[in-house]
Amino acid sequence: MYCGARKEGDEIIDWNLTSREIFNFVRALTKPAIMAKCFLNDKEFFINKVSIINDAPTYKGIPGQILYKDNGKPIVKTKDSILKIEEYDGILRVGDRLK
Repeated sequence: MYCGARKEGDEIIDWNLTSREIFNFVRALTKPAIMAKCFLNDKEFFINKVSIINDAPTYKGIPGQILYKDNGKPIVKTKDSILKIEEYDGILRVGDRLK
């Protein structure tokens, strides 16, 4: 089996993907290896684990926007639904926009 090598930038999350695609992407990039990342106010923001919210309500919004918090964990808008960010480095507030 042959695989292409990862390059700088391959770990960046595209919030315009579906919740399932982002879930699988983040799951493939976890500690101790390189973690999935995005940007908040032009600073790198690392995410180690997300979870899919079954039967999530439909939200109109901007992919990557933090909609609310559930037990202190941020809920972020994706292309088709929402995800819960379970493990991450940094501070997220409702209204923040991840890029």
